[in-house]
Amino acid sequence: KDGALVGGHVFDLIERLSENMPGSFRHLNITKSDIIYSGLSENINFSIQNILWESVKNALSCSPARIVITHGTDSIEQTARYLEKKLELYKKNITTKIILTASNYPPDNPHTDVWENIRFAISKNISKLDKNFVFIAFQERLIPAIYVVKEFYLGKPMMYISKTDKRFLKIKKQYMKKVSNMKNILQKRIY
Repeated sequence: KDGALVGGHVFDLIERLSENMPGSFRHLNITKSDIIYSGLSENINFSIQNILWESVKNALSCSPARIVITHGTDSIEQTARYLEKKLELYKKNITTKIILTASNYPPDNPHTDVWENIRFAISKNISKLDKNFVFIAFQERLIPAIYVVKEFYLGKPMMYISKTDKRFLKIKKQYMKKVSNMKNILQKRIY
């Protein structure tokens, strides 16, 4: 009853975890594994999110400590907020934490961060987490769904950050400066 994995990948995630993270989740009792959707996350819509919610509700019936959902990066924060709202309306006395995770690179890419992100999502101590139900685990950060945003693109691999993080305003300022510089360059080229 330690958790349930709800995945969005065609390959057998459990087998791939065993190969890439030997012994990392041996202590877990994985009670359920579902494939909800195997397309691009940019194409996830409310219909797919509703199917995911039904799977999450089924997993909640086992009262796991956590549910880990693998997801694409294009819409992970929207799905996380959707699940948070659904759980608020669910009106059941639950303590389960739902943790979505993704990666900057696909699993077969030599630079993939998928295994580290899944390991973090599975092994992060969740006993002292606040009242939020849904989190995103990415690059050693666990961010509540209600605060998560993509970091502004500054030419580096994508990251997620909390709106409450002190670095958020600094990164936003850097991004706005970069956008302003790009606009100036484009205006000079046009005229």
